[in-house]
Amino acid sequence: MDSVSFAESRFRKTRQEIYEYFKKLNLEPKYFIPISANQGDNLFRISKNMEWYIGLTLIRALNTCFKDKDNWALRLPVQDIYDVDKENVAVGKIISGRLAKGEEIDILPLNKKSKIKKILSFDRNRLSAGAPESIGFVLEDMGNLNRGQIICKPKLPKVVSSIVAKIFCVRVLSINEDFTFKSLTQETTARISRIMNIWDIVSLEPKSRQETLEQTDVAEVAIDTKNPVAVESFEGQSSLGRFVIEKDGEICAIGMIC
Repeated sequence: MDSVSFAESRFRKTRQEIYEYFKKLNLEPKYFIPISANQGDNLFRISKNMEWYIGLTLIRALNTCFKDKDNWALRLPVQDIYDVDKENVAVGKIISGRLAKGEEIDILPLNKKSKIKKILSFDRNRLSAGAPESIGFVLEDMGNLNRGQIICKPKLPKVVSSIVAKIFCVRVLSINEDFTFKSLTQETTARISRIMNIWDIVSLEPKSRQETLEQTDVAEVAIDTKNPVAVESFEGQSSLGRFVIEKDGEICAIGMIC
């Protein structure tokens, strides 16, 4: 904002342009904040150079997006299973929510229920834990638990084998081409079964429908996965609403669940 003399009119014009840009992508920005990093205007403190602005600083806006994360629905992806003193212990990072000893939880996409028997942290037993802690835990029934399962409660994500998503391509992708779908620790073979819409990344104008996605294309696609996966609509807070597509160890696209 210092480069435009902190002009309110310039901010309002730019804000409208940004709003229209994201509207074409069906995205709605939560905050518009005029800032100047040179003097820290509206970064950590409200700027005296922009007394016309009534709103949050950048740091406060970020904090409102991620505060109370341990009060969200529990999402704990299983990273691995270890044998500790002849007992199987699962490990993972709590992405959101809390869990407590004795609580009943759901295991997805395994579609199974169990109860928390132990919560471990640095060889110490815990009664509870919350985001963003990395923990070890033992369930009353550890059968079939493995990497890629998601420990959840109380609101559950969907378990599906067909996904509608918006993706941004970083390399060429074709319909029915096999690739690896990754979301948290979930990983499965997948393919694009249908391309519904494609947009030019610069103009955001629709492109003619085709069977191949080019580098930098933004597209709405249907993806079929070989194995069921747990997913949620992307709403800015859902880790299961985001994914990457890889092939031969390289990222081909990033996406969000519609």
